[in-house]
Amino acid sequence: MSIRDVTQTMHRYIDELEAAVSGKSSDADCQAALERFIQSTYHGLGSLCWYLGADAKVFEQEAVAASELAGEAYFEINREREFEAPAWKPAYSTLNHHTLGLRVSGADLR
Repeated sequence: MSIRDVTQTMHRYIDELEAAVSGKSSDADCQAALERFIQSTYHGLGSLCWYLGADAKVFEQEAVAASELAGEAYFEINREREFEAPAWKPAYSTLNHHTLGLRVSGADLR
C-alpha cells in the first residue's frame, strides 16, 4: 500500500460518509456514519503517519476515543428523543371500573 492508496482510501471514507447521510437518513444513522467516518479517518491518518516516519500508534489508539465525540455531539438530540417518547398508560383505570366488573378486597365495583 502506497501513500497514494492511503489518500485514495481516505477520499473513499468521505464518499461513504456522504452516501450514508442522504436526505432521508435518521439521526441515529447519521451518528453511526459519523462514528465510522471518524474511526476510519484516524486509521487512515495512522497509515499516513507510518509512511511519513511518525508513530502511527498515536492515531490508532485515539480512533475509538475520537469516534465517541459523535456520541457527545448527538447527546442533546438523543436526550430529547428519550423524553419525547409517549408516556406509558395503563390498559385500564378506576375511571372505567363499571365496564370491568371487578371485585377488589370484597367490594363490588359494578
